[in-house]
Amino acid sequence: MARAFDPLAAARKLRENGAGESLATATVEVVQDATSDLVTRDFFRAEISEVRGEISQLRGELYRALWIQGGAIITINLTALGVATGIIVALG
Repeated sequence: MARAFDPLAAARKLRENGAGESLATATVEVVQDATSDLVTRDFFRAEISEVRGEISQLRGELYRALWIQGGAIITINLTALGVATGIIVALG
């Protein structure tokens, strides 16, 4: 598992190994800038879980809409069939 970046410890280690104060500070700032947009695994998993929940909800809404449309189509067809049958019988 990745550890959090400790800028003070990093700067200290750079100074202990011969880097000057300004180089150590600049190096730490570069690393912080480069890694500032990274996300943790737990955050990513939480976001994925939320997206999956939203997809599941949308799927349910789509299924309901399809059932309503299907029912409307069947109703219209049965009504048209009844009207056509009534006309044929009346003319018959």
